[in-house]
Amino acid sequence: MTDKPNILVLGATGKVGGEVISQLVNNKNVNVVAATRSPEKAQSFKNKGINSVILDLDDPETIAPALKDIDRALLLTGYTVDMLRQSKRFLDTAKHTGVEHIVHIGASTAPTNQEEKYD
Repeated sequence: MTDKPNILVLGATGKVGGEVISQLVNNKNVNVVAATRSPEKAQSFKNKGINSVILDLDDPETIAPALKDIDRALLLTGYTVDMLRQSKRFLDTAKHTGVEHIVHIGASTAPTNQEEKYD
């Protein structure tokens, strides 16, 4: 590990991941790395001076390269059956590549986020 840990943030273009990046980018004690699924979105982070990598949880070939030199990660996944497969694949690869700490947030889908109304 370097003097400053490299923190990979999945879901970098979403509400939670984007806010985490906004908070961490001002912390001079860490290096932030934004994970995106497309080169265009990765480039938009690079244009802002934020390191970025391509990582698609449905494409296993993108996981290990994205985890190179990463010390910590924020794993954001949807609340689906696919989440189990995606999370397991990511965690297995992270262990193999030496990631030391992972925070995993499984978000629920829009219908379960809506306020329930009772009669």
